[in-house]
Amino acid sequence: MAVGYGMTALGLAWAASGKISGAGDPDPNKNRVQRAAGWQPYSIKVGDTWYSIKMIHPVGTLLGMTADIHDMAADMNKDEQDKALKLLGKAFSHAVTEQTFLQGMVNVVKALNSPERGWNVFAQNMTASVVPASVSTLAQMMDPYQRDVESIRDAVMARLPGARESLMPQRDPFGDPIANADRLGGISPITERVESSDPVRLEAARLGIGVSAAPKSVQMPAARIHDLGKVELTAEQRDAFGDAAGHMAYKILAPIVNSDRWEGIPDTIKAQIFQTAFAKSRKFGELAAITPEQRMAEMQRISAEVSKRLGR
Repeated sequence: MAVGYGMTALGLAWAASGKISGAGDPDPNKNRVQRAAGWQPYSIKVGDTWYSIKMIHPVGTLLGMTADIHDMAADMNKDEQDKALKLLGKAFSHAVTEQTFLQGMVNVVKALNSPERGWNVFAQNMTASVVPASVSTLAQMMDPYQRDVESIRDAVMARLPGARESLMPQRDPFGDPIANADRLGGISPITERVESSDPVRLEAARLGIGVSAAPKSVQMPAARIHDLGKVELTAEQRDAFGDAAGHMAYKILAPIVNSDRWEGIPDTIKAQIFQTAFAKSRKFGELAAITPEQRMAEMQRISAEVSKRLGR
Protein backbone atom coordinates (compact mmCIF):
# COMPACT_ATOMS: atom_id res chain seq x y z
CA MET A 1 0.00 0.00 0.00
CA ALA A 2 2.84 2.37 0.82
CA VAL A 3 4.45 1.73 -2.56
CA GLY A 4 1.07 2.18 -4.27
CA TYR A 5 0.38 5.51 -2.56
CA GLY A 6 3.91 6.65 -3.31
CA MET A 7 3.58 5.81 -7.00
CA THR A 8 0.20 7.56 -7.09
CA ALA A 9 1.71 10.72 -5.60
CA LEU A 10 4.54 10.59 -8.13
CA GLY A 11 2.05 9.95 -10.93
CA LEU A 12 -0.06 12.96 -9.97
CA ALA A 13 3.04 15.17 -9.91
CA TRP A 14 4.16 13.89 -13.32
CA ALA A 15 0.66 14.33 -14.77
CA ALA A 16 0.58 17.92 -13.50
CA SER A 17 3.88 18.60 -15.27
CA GLY A 18 2.69 16.95 -18.50
CA LYS A 19 5.10 14.00 -18.28
CA ILE A 20 2.48 11.22 -18.29
CA SER A 21 -0.87 10.93 -20.07
CA GLY A 22 -4.15 9.18 -19.37
CA ALA A 23 -7.10 8.53 -21.68
CA GLY A 24 -7.15 12.14 -22.85
CA ASP A 25 -10.19 14.28 -23.55
CA PRO A 26 -13.40 12.18 -23.42
CA ASP A 27 -14.75 14.12 -26.40
CA PRO A 28 -13.59 12.04 -29.42
CA ASN A 29 -13.41 15.16 -31.61
CA LYS A 30 -11.08 16.93 -29.19
CA ASN A 31 -9.13 13.70 -28.70
CA ARG A 32 -8.46 13.63 -32.47
CA VAL A 33 -6.87 17.07 -32.23
CA GLN A 34 -4.76 16.00 -29.25
CA ARG A 35 -3.39 13.06 -31.21
CA ALA A 36 -2.72 15.25 -34.25
CA ALA A 37 -0.31 17.24 -32.07
CA GLY A 38 1.73 14.07 -31.41
CA TRP A 39 0.13 13.25 -28.04
CA GLN A 40 -0.30 9.55 -27.17
CA PRO A 41 -2.65 8.06 -24.51
CA TYR A 42 -1.32 6.15 -21.48
CA SER A 43 2.27 7.12 -22.11
CA ILE A 44 5.25 8.82 -20.48
CA LYS A 45 7.00 11.76 -22.09
CA VAL A 46 10.78 11.78 -22.32
CA GLY A 47 12.10 14.85 -24.10
CA ASP A 48 9.71 15.38 -27.01
CA THR A 49 8.68 11.71 -27.38
CA TRP A 50 5.76 9.81 -25.85
CA TYR A 51 6.36 6.15 -24.91
CA SER A 52 3.37 3.87 -24.29
CA ILE A 53 3.17 2.27 -20.82
CA LYS A 54 0.00 0.23 -21.40
CA MET A 55 1.94 -3.02 -21.63
CA ILE A 56 4.02 -2.39 -18.50
CA HIS A 57 2.08 -4.10 -15.69
CA PRO A 58 1.23 -3.14 -12.99
CA VAL A 59 3.15 0.15 -12.91
CA GLY A 60 1.75 1.28 -16.25
CA THR A 61 -1.82 0.71 -15.03
CA LEU A 62 -1.20 2.69 -11.85
CA LEU A 63 0.42 5.61 -13.67
CA GLY A 64 -2.37 5.69 -16.26
CA MET A 65 -4.92 5.67 -13.45
CA THR A 66 -3.31 8.60 -11.64
CA ALA A 67 -3.09 10.59 -14.89
CA ASP A 68 -6.84 10.07 -15.37
CA ILE A 69 -7.48 11.19 -11.79
CA HIS A 70 -5.52 14.38 -12.44
CA ASP A 71 -7.35 15.11 -15.72
CA MET A 72 -10.83 14.54 -14.30
CA ALA A 73 -10.18 16.50 -11.10
CA ALA A 74 -9.51 19.61 -13.18
CA ASP A 75 -13.13 19.59 -14.39
CA MET A 76 -14.71 19.09 -10.97
CA ASN A 77 -15.72 21.49 -8.22
CA LYS A 78 -14.63 21.13 -4.60
CA ASP A 79 -17.50 18.86 -3.60
CA GLU A 80 -16.93 16.55 -6.56
CA GLN A 81 -13.22 16.37 -5.84
CA ASP A 82 -14.02 15.18 -2.33
CA LYS A 83 -15.74 12.11 -3.74
CA ALA A 84 -12.43 10.31 -3.92
CA LEU A 85 -13.79 6.79 -4.17
CA LYS A 86 -15.99 7.57 -7.15
CA LEU A 87 -13.17 9.45 -8.84
CA LEU A 88 -10.75 6.60 -8.20
CA GLY A 89 -13.17 4.01 -9.55
CA LYS A 90 -13.75 5.96 -12.74
CA ALA A 91 -10.04 6.50 -13.32
CA PHE A 92 -9.31 2.83 -12.61
CA SER A 93 -11.89 1.79 -15.21
CA HIS A 94 -10.16 3.98 -17.81
CA ALA A 95 -6.76 2.48 -17.08
CA VAL A 96 -7.78 -1.16 -16.72
CA THR A 97 -10.06 -1.36 -19.76
CA GLU A 98 -7.06 -0.48 -21.89
CA GLN A 99 -5.51 -3.84 -21.00
CA THR A 100 -5.56 -6.40 -23.81
CA PHE A 101 -7.08 -9.21 -21.77
CA LEU A 102 -10.18 -7.14 -20.95
CA GLN A 103 -10.90 -5.81 -24.45
CA GLY A 104 -13.45 -8.57 -25.11
CA MET A 105 -15.50 -7.61 -22.04
CA VAL A 106 -15.19 -3.89 -22.86
CA ASN A 107 -16.57 -4.53 -26.36
CA VAL A 108 -19.52 -6.52 -24.96
CA VAL A 109 -20.42 -3.69 -22.58
CA LYS A 110 -20.22 -1.13 -25.40
CA ALA A 111 -22.42 -3.33 -27.61
CA LEU A 112 -25.07 -3.57 -24.88
CA ASN A 113 -24.97 0.12 -23.96
CA SER A 114 -24.88 1.46 -27.54
CA PRO A 115 -26.25 -1.18 -29.93
CA GLU A 116 -26.20 1.06 -33.01
CA ARG A 117 -22.45 1.71 -32.89
CA GLY A 118 -21.20 -0.71 -30.23
CA TRP A 119 -22.61 -3.84 -31.85
CA ASN A 120 -20.89 -3.07 -35.15
CA VAL A 121 -17.52 -2.72 -33.41
CA PHE A 122 -18.13 -5.89 -31.40
CA ALA A 123 -19.02 -7.88 -34.54
CA GLN A 124 -16.00 -6.50 -36.38
CA ASN A 125 -13.60 -7.43 -33.59
CA MET A 126 -15.08 -10.90 -33.08
CA THR A 127 -14.95 -11.74 -36.79
CA ALA A 128 -11.49 -10.28 -37.29
CA SER A 129 -10.18 -12.36 -34.36
CA VAL A 130 -10.09 -15.42 -36.68
CA VAL A 131 -6.90 -13.87 -38.06
CA PRO A 132 -4.02 -14.82 -35.68
CA ALA A 133 -2.61 -11.98 -33.60
CA SER A 134 0.86 -12.60 -35.01
CA VAL A 135 -0.44 -12.04 -38.56
CA SER A 136 -2.31 -8.90 -37.47
CA THR A 137 0.81 -7.51 -35.80
CA LEU A 138 2.84 -8.18 -38.94
CA ALA A 139 0.23 -6.38 -41.04
CA GLN A 140 0.41 -3.31 -38.80
CA MET A 141 4.20 -3.30 -38.80
CA MET A 142 4.29 -3.44 -42.61
CA ASP A 143 1.77 -0.60 -43.00
CA PRO A 144 2.88 2.96 -42.20
CA TYR A 145 -0.67 4.26 -41.67
CA GLN A 146 -3.72 3.67 -39.50
CA ARG A 147 -6.70 2.50 -41.56
CA ASP A 148 -10.39 3.40 -41.60
CA VAL A 149 -12.50 0.37 -40.64
CA GLU A 150 -16.24 0.65 -41.26
CA SER A 151 -17.41 -2.96 -41.76
CA ILE A 152 -16.70 -6.54 -40.78
CA ARG A 153 -14.94 -7.06 -44.11
CA ASP A 154 -12.73 -4.02 -43.42
CA ALA A 155 -11.90 -5.35 -39.94
CA VAL A 156 -10.63 -8.63 -41.39
CA MET A 157 -8.69 -6.91 -44.18
CA ALA A 158 -7.06 -4.59 -41.65
CA ARG A 159 -5.42 -7.64 -40.06
CA LEU A 160 -4.05 -9.14 -43.29
CA PRO A 161 -0.70 -8.09 -44.78
CA GLY A 162 -1.19 -6.72 -48.29
CA ALA A 163 -4.98 -6.42 -47.96
CA ARG A 164 -4.71 -3.80 -45.22
CA GLU A 165 -3.18 -1.24 -47.59
CA SER A 166 -6.31 -1.28 -49.79
CA LEU A 167 -8.31 0.42 -47.00
CA MET A 168 -8.50 4.20 -46.84
CA PRO A 169 -6.10 5.80 -44.32
CA GLN A 170 -7.44 7.57 -41.27
CA ARG A 171 -6.76 11.31 -41.53
CA ASP A 172 -6.08 13.83 -38.81
CA PRO A 173 -8.07 17.09 -38.55
CA PHE A 174 -5.59 18.76 -40.92
CA GLY A 175 -5.98 16.23 -43.73
CA ASP A 176 -2.76 14.25 -43.27
CA PRO A 177 -2.85 10.42 -43.06
CA ILE A 178 -2.36 9.27 -39.46
CA ALA A 179 0.90 7.32 -39.19
CA ASN A 180 1.18 4.21 -37.05
CA ALA A 181 3.24 4.86 -33.95
CA ASP A 182 6.79 3.57 -34.20
CA ARG A 183 7.75 0.56 -32.10
CA LEU A 184 10.65 0.94 -29.69
CA GLY A 185 13.55 -0.94 -31.23
CA GLY A 186 11.39 -1.84 -34.24
CA ILE A 187 9.71 -4.88 -32.63
CA SER A 188 8.91 -3.84 -29.05
CA PRO A 189 5.24 -3.71 -27.94
CA ILE A 190 6.05 -0.26 -26.53
CA THR A 191 5.05 2.37 -29.08
CA GLU A 192 6.62 5.80 -29.36
CA ARG A 193 5.36 9.00 -30.92
CA VAL A 194 7.26 12.27 -31.29
CA GLU A 195 5.36 15.38 -30.26
CA SER A 196 4.61 17.74 -33.13
CA SER A 197 6.51 21.00 -33.45
CA ASP A 198 3.82 22.51 -35.69
CA PRO A 199 2.35 25.66 -34.02
CA VAL A 200 -1.08 25.11 -35.65
CA ARG A 201 -1.46 21.59 -34.26
CA LEU A 202 -0.10 22.54 -30.86
CA GLU A 203 -2.42 25.54 -30.55
CA ALA A 204 -5.47 23.51 -31.60
CA ALA A 205 -4.70 20.96 -28.87
CA ARG A 206 -3.98 23.62 -26.24
CA LEU A 207 -7.23 25.45 -26.97
CA GLY A 208 -9.27 22.23 -26.74
CA ILE A 209 -10.61 22.44 -30.29
CA GLY A 210 -12.81 19.54 -31.43
CA VAL A 211 -12.95 18.42 -35.05
CA SER A 212 -15.13 15.53 -36.23
CA ALA A 213 -14.03 13.00 -38.83
CA ALA A 214 -15.36 13.08 -42.39
CA PRO A 215 -19.14 12.38 -42.40
CA LYS A 216 -20.71 9.27 -43.86
CA SER A 217 -23.22 11.40 -45.77
CA VAL A 218 -23.80 14.99 -46.84
CA GLN A 219 -26.99 16.97 -47.15
CA MET A 220 -27.99 18.64 -50.41
CA PRO A 221 -30.80 21.21 -50.83
CA ALA A 222 -34.09 19.35 -51.12
CA ALA A 223 -36.95 21.72 -50.30
CA ARG A 224 -36.32 21.07 -46.59
CA ILE A 225 -36.98 17.34 -47.02
CA HIS A 226 -34.08 15.93 -45.03
CA ASP A 227 -34.25 12.29 -46.13
CA LEU A 228 -34.50 13.29 -49.79
CA GLY A 229 -31.34 15.42 -49.77
CA LYS A 230 -29.17 12.88 -47.95
CA VAL A 231 -26.31 11.58 -50.12
CA GLU A 232 -24.24 8.66 -48.79
CA LEU A 233 -20.48 8.90 -49.26
CA THR A 234 -18.23 6.01 -50.22
CA ALA A 235 -14.97 5.32 -48.38
CA GLU A 236 -13.08 7.01 -51.20
CA GLN A 237 -15.34 10.06 -51.04
CA ARG A 238 -14.93 10.32 -47.27
CA ASP A 239 -11.17 10.19 -47.75
CA ALA A 240 -11.38 12.97 -50.35
CA PHE A 241 -13.55 14.99 -47.94
CA GLY A 242 -11.08 14.63 -45.05
CA ASP A 243 -8.11 15.36 -47.29
CA ALA A 244 -9.56 18.53 -48.83
CA ALA A 245 -11.25 19.91 -45.71
CA GLY A 246 -8.27 19.32 -43.44
CA HIS A 247 -5.69 20.83 -45.77
CA MET A 248 -7.92 23.83 -46.47
CA ALA A 249 -8.32 24.46 -42.73
CA TYR A 250 -4.55 24.29 -42.27
CA LYS A 251 -4.02 26.63 -45.23
CA ILE A 252 -6.34 29.17 -43.60
CA LEU A 253 -4.92 28.84 -40.08
CA ALA A 254 -1.16 28.60 -40.71
CA PRO A 255 -0.53 32.26 -41.66
CA ILE A 256 -2.77 33.47 -38.84
CA VAL A 257 -1.19 31.34 -36.10
CA ASN A 258 2.34 32.08 -37.31
CA SER A 259 1.77 35.85 -37.44
CA ASP A 260 3.36 38.21 -34.91
CA ARG A 261 -0.07 39.31 -33.67
CA TRP A 262 -1.26 35.84 -32.67
CA GLU A 263 0.18 35.93 -29.14
CA GLY A 264 -1.78 39.07 -28.32
CA ILE A 265 -5.17 37.57 -29.20
CA PRO A 266 -7.30 36.26 -26.26
CA ASP A 267 -7.77 32.49 -26.17
CA THR A 268 -11.55 32.79 -26.59
CA ILE A 269 -11.03 34.62 -29.90
CA LYS A 270 -8.33 32.15 -30.94
CA ALA A 271 -10.76 29.28 -30.39
CA GLN A 272 -13.41 31.04 -32.49
CA ILE A 273 -10.89 31.49 -35.31
CA PHE A 274 -10.09 27.77 -35.31
CA GLN A 275 -13.75 26.77 -35.17
CA THR A 276 -14.68 29.13 -38.02
CA ALA A 277 -11.82 27.86 -40.19
CA PHE A 278 -12.83 24.22 -39.69
CA ALA A 279 -16.51 24.98 -40.32
CA LYS A 280 -15.76 26.81 -43.59
CA SER A 281 -13.31 24.15 -44.75
CA ARG A 282 -15.93 21.39 -44.44
CA LYS A 283 -17.86 23.06 -47.25
CA PHE A 284 -14.74 22.77 -49.36
CA GLY A 285 -14.46 19.11 -48.37
CA GLU A 286 -18.02 18.46 -49.51
CA LEU A 287 -17.24 19.93 -52.92
CA ALA A 288 -14.18 17.69 -53.22
CA ALA A 289 -16.10 14.56 -52.20
CA ILE A 290 -18.92 14.92 -54.73
CA THR A 291 -17.95 15.43 -58.37
CA PRO A 292 -19.85 18.00 -60.47
CA GLU A 293 -21.34 15.12 -62.49
CA GLN A 294 -22.64 13.36 -59.38
CA ARG A 295 -23.91 16.63 -57.95
CA MET A 296 -25.84 17.30 -61.14
CA ALA A 297 -27.30 13.78 -61.11
CA GLU A 298 -28.33 14.13 -57.46
CA MET A 299 -29.95 17.50 -58.10
CA GLN A 300 -31.94 16.01 -60.97
CA ARG A 301 -33.01 13.12 -58.75
CA ILE A 302 -34.07 15.48 -55.98
CA SER A 303 -35.91 17.79 -58.38
CA ALA A 304 -37.80 14.89 -59.91
CA GLU A 305 -38.77 13.51 -56.50
CA VAL A 306 -39.89 16.93 -55.20
CA SER A 307 -42.05 17.43 -58.30
CA LYS A 308 -43.53 14.00 -57.82
CA ARG A 309 -44.39 14.64 -54.19
CA LEU A 310 -45.87 18.06 -54.91
CA GLY A 311 -47.94 16.53 -57.71
CA ARG A 312 -49.62 14.28 -55.22
